[in-house]
Amino acid sequence: MSFRLVILTPKGLYADRLVDELYVKTHDGIIAVMTGHIPLITPIEIAPLRTKANGKVEFYVEFGGVLYVEKDKTIVLVNDVESLNDIDEARALASKERAEIRLNKKDASVDILRAKASLLRSLARLDTIQASKENH
Repeated sequence: MSFRLVILTPKGLYADRLVDELYVKTHDGIIAVMTGHIPLITPIEIAPLRTKANGKVEFYVEFGGVLYVEKDKTIVLVNDVESLNDIDEARALASKERAEIRLNKKDASVDILRAKASLLRSLARLDTIQASKENH
């Protein structure tokens, strides 16, 4: 059985479709949402997001937000989201390396929070690519 998945970003509606399964990372770990899941509101972490519909698995990277599960509908409110096809692996690796260099510098001019955020986003992109390779 399917349920309605709605993914919203500050830019607007990203996706509205039927899925059979949704996997998303919360502060307590990865949870699966399927038809009949109990109502739930929980923060979600910057991490891969996976859906399954009609036997087809799709991967996304989401950049933090909130998961809201209702009886027949699940809403994912995120800061941003990218599909696997939109992720450039070379660019993600370069971004990871730049962020690590900035974080390893002991320079007061480095914006530590911004560098950490960049590192988290690049790692999530790379994790999404890796997860897709392991599940195909």
